[in-house]
Amino acid sequence: MHDGINFETTGVPAAVVVLNVFKELAYMKRRQLNCERFDPVIIQGLLGLPEVCRQMGEASLPGVIEWLTTGKLSSTNAAPATR
Repeated sequence: MHDGINFETTGVPAAVVVLNVFKELAYMKRRQLNCERFDPVIIQGLLGLPEVCRQMGEASLPGVIEWLTTGKLSSTNAAPATR
């Protein structure tokens, strides 16, 4: 989160990808850093086998591309409503 927010504040587009188990921590850090507009791209599951990691990375691509090109996430690429 820190690096992503630092990049964004200096004009370098950044997207932070967060595993679902760290979602609440990411939102807490976002509040602490006073950067509420910065939405992490949340992916479901846990890291495991290389194949699973690759699938999870591929699943996060739409959110990463959307964040980098628009600076925000639509409801389809945002975290579940359990924020």
